[in-house]
Amino acid sequence: MEINYKFRILYIYSLILLITSPLISQPEKENIVILVDENKAIYGEYIDTGNNWFIRNEQKGLSVDKNRVKSIVTKDYFESIRRKTPWNSTVESLIFFDSSANYQWFEDKDRVFNETLFFRITKLTLLFATAYFYNESVKANEALKKSVYGLSTNAERKFNEQYRNYQITATLALLTFTYTSVIAYIRFGRDSKFNNLEIQNRQTYEIEEFLRAESEKKTSLNSQQNYLEFAMSKKF
Repeated sequence: MEINYKFRILYIYSLILLITSPLISQPEKENIVILVDENKAIYGEYIDTGNNWFIRNEQKGLSVDKNRVKSIVTKDYFESIRRKTPWNSTVESLIFFDSSANYQWFEDKDRVFNETLFFRITKLTLLFATAYFYNESVKANEALKKSVYGLSTNAERKFNEQYRNYQITATLALLTFTYTSVIAYIRFGRDSKFNNLEIQNRQTYEIEEFLRAESEKKTSLNSQQNYLEFAMSKKF
């Protein structure tokens, strides 16, 4: 009776997890971050203009070569990666019975939802199955002990079957939890091709700040070029 009661509690808890799983919706363009070069992140809206992204806010805008843009992510995803670590991703995959797909950047949000749902159902099913077959093997073992001198063929066969089922489901559960824990650690802060987005090492810019930085960079490059031309002209 105690084991059955625990099963009910675990079942109710699992249903709550499934029902309260956060809904994934398409991001709004005004809540995005453009990852530029290797160390910059710009808050703003964007428009595809062919070879460039036109990035803007309510006051200003600029055109950035697509080759400089590493990825475009939602603000929520960007800030989540900034706040947490790969270990958080691993721990949460164990707590929430998934593979932490939300810590890897996918433009297709249905993929995140489907993967989360798949592993959640798989993990819970394996846990229930393991607990069930463990309980059945314990009962079969008790029945075997009560048989005549422990020589009952039927009781022994039933025990062996239930214990084998328990070993199989326990092994599958262990492999599944191990796999999702490893993949949860590896995928943290990476895109769909597992390229590291380097989000935690990026400096954030508003549009105005990025424009100033680009202007200063251009001025510095022009100064260096003029100096080089002057030096070469003087030499000859």
